[in-house]
Amino acid sequence: MRIENGATVTSNQGYIGSSTGSNGSVSVTGNGSSWQMTDFNLTLGNYGLGSMTIEDGAQVFAKTGVYLGISATDASGTLNVNGTPGARGLLETSGFRGGLGTADLTIDGGILRATNNNTLFFSNYGNQQVNLGAGGGIIDTSGHDIGIAPVISGVGGLTKDGFGTLTLTGENNYGGGTTITDGVLQLGHGGTSGWIVGDVTDNGILAFNRSDMRAFVGTLTGAGGVHQIGSGMTTLTANSSALTGISKVQSGILSVNGILGGSIEVKGGRLQGSGQVGNATNFASGLIAPGNSIGTLTVAGNYTGNGGTLEIETVLGNDSSATDKLVVTGSTSGSTNVQLINLGGTGAQTNEGIKIVDVGGTSSGSFTLLGSYTFEGDPAIVAGAYAYRLYQGGVSTPADGDWYLRSALLNSANPGTPLYQAGAPVYEAYAGVLQTFNELDTLQQRLGNRSWSEGPVTADSQLSAYSAGNGMWARALGRHASINPGESTTMSGYDADIWQMQAGADGQLYSRDAGAFIGGLSLRYGTISADVSSTFGTGSIESSGYGVGGSMTWYGKTGFYLDAQANATWYESDLSSSTAAATLISGNDGFGYSFGLEAGQQIALGAHWSLTPQAQLIYSAVDYDDFTDVFGGAVSLSDAHNLKGRLGVSADYEESWTDTAGQTSRLHAYGIANLYYNSFSSSDVRLSGVKFTSEQDALWGGLGLGGTYNWNNDRYTLYSEAAVDTSLNDFGDSYTLTGRIGLNVKF
Repeated sequence: MRIENGATVTSNQGYIGSSTGSNGSVSVTGNGSSWQMTDFNLTLGNYGLGSMTIEDGAQVFAKTGVYLGISATDASGTLNVNGTPGARGLLETSGFRGGLGTADLTIDGGILRATNNNTLFFSNYGNQQVNLGAGGGIIDTSGHDIGIAPVISGVGGLTKDGFGTLTLTGENNYGGGTTITDGVLQLGHGGTSGWIVGDVTDNGILAFNRSDMRAFVGTLTGAGGVHQIGSGMTTLTANSSALTGISKVQSGILSVNGILGGSIEVKGGRLQGSGQVGNATNFASGLIAPGNSIGTLTVAGNYTGNGGTLEIETVLGNDSSATDKLVVTGSTSGSTNVQLINLGGTGAQTNEGIKIVDVGGTSSGSFTLLGSYTFEGDPAIVAGAYAYRLYQGGVSTPADGDWYLRSALLNSANPGTPLYQAGAPVYEAYAGVLQTFNELDTLQQRLGNRSWSEGPVTADSQLSAYSAGNGMWARALGRHASINPGESTTMSGYDADIWQMQAGADGQLYSRDAGAFIGGLSLRYGTISADVSSTFGTGSIESSGYGVGGSMTWYGKTGFYLDAQANATWYESDLSSSTAAATLISGNDGFGYSFGLEAGQQIALGAHWSLTPQAQLIYSAVDYDDFTDVFGGAVSLSDAHNLKGRLGVSADYEESWTDTAGQTSRLHAYGIANLYYNSFSSSDVRLSGVKFTSEQDALWGGLGLGGTYNWNNDRYTLYSEAAVDTSLNDFGDSYTLTGRIGLNVKF
């Protein structure tokens, strides 16, 4: 049957090749010729063979769809929609349906127009394809959204016409390229299928909606744009500088490794790549990441930050560090956050800095680093021992408008002064803080007075007798130390509060006319709370320690004594940075030990009074476990030991009496002056390979007042001392205030 010369046929539906063995053919040809199926479908090959050709400006309307090869395996439905420019055949329908037989659709210069929304425009179609002839095919969505799953193949090209969205989910391989005259051509529906090959003339929107990674190698031209809307990554590799419309990134990743013309808006998802885009606007939910790891993305035009994020990967080190870079050939405006990802850089001191944004025009935009913490009002990010901030303008070219990462102090008199990370002052002070707990007291401070005159003190009397007997003792110590080292890499100081409880037992090991040997063992526990301050930040150290000690003491009848003692202490410490509002390390274990030797000679001055010159030498050392801090910095202690000598003299007053019950009581009061010298009082710590040194002042002096009270025939002893020590290199700049009190009970 032929419908031609402007003839019009109207019916409810149409069947061609309806019955088994039938073979029907219809040709609708010529301008104005049409077949209108106003209520139902057009079926080609129900049980038999049916074919239709629409050409030369003719039109067919099938309201509920076109069915091809439906009810039998040997049924076949063939449809050809042909035409030429100005005389195109037109099929209007709501969709296609395949069946048990064969479906054959070829568009060769004709138009397929959708009449309804239909995400399955081809249903039950199996592996059968849609063929495009040499004249190509036009799919007009006509304001509707339709989806085509079958593969579109052939030598011709595809033209997407009309408002609405055409979604392709097949692996299409037609060879004539693609043209979008209007609306949206979408590749994929959120999964891993849907693609085209070849170049695209884009005067609408080419949208990528896949969840996997795929590279599009075709060239894009036209007044349209590209939309990345899927969760996957689309890579553009061609020179598409002739595309002039607005492209958008709304989800997933658009990687531009070629040239994408027009302008681009990053409203969500991620724009990356080592290629070139046009004018760019980065919105609040958007992210621009130059390179595909380390690389440069060029904005050939102006860049506007609208609260978006610029992601920069860099190997944080010196000026020559490998880094991403955003190059803007035009001007910048608006505000952008900068998210920095350090690719294993251990930090180094910079000079000019690491350039991450290069601006060719007016640099009015602001770029704000998303830092680990804020330093001097600016965000900073940490790499090893160093902290980096983002600066506009180079050191030697302050008006260049470019943006640099620099590890340097902003307001330093020396622009080359490095900016160390916020934890560095705390790590530098750590060993010194532990040493404040590791110190050894004098014999008098530890046990009170154990050597008493046997009678009225005269210049030629037998001066001393040890208050004999085995006993137990306990004492408490409280100290406040304010330390400003004479040398410090981070220019740091600290204030520490130390509390300590110690208990022990003493026993007489040897006694002769010349004197007595006393041995003792002790246990101790205490805490340290230190606040560290520096140009580079403030922080705190909270430590607890427990330990054991031993002593051997000789008390001579002539007033001479010799005391040897040793202590070992185990620490557990928490370090934090107030500047970074972060815990640097928790539960770090440490160990300290100290050895001391003290000698003194009591010299009688008259009734009740005497002088006791004395000397003491103490060696102490601390160590702690290596650790990695919250910023990824490797912290290890290289050296922390101290050799301290003390020369002192005490002025002593003694009094004793016996009550009516015959019990003797004694009182010993003294004042003491001490001179200390630290032969080596430094500690060295390494933070990611960078050495930090803290060395206390060598020369110190001190004064103390104390006393001992015995009662009940020396069975009970109460003793105490208050002392102040200060650096003499810089008087009063570093000092300690210490109070001690103890109780001894003899068996």
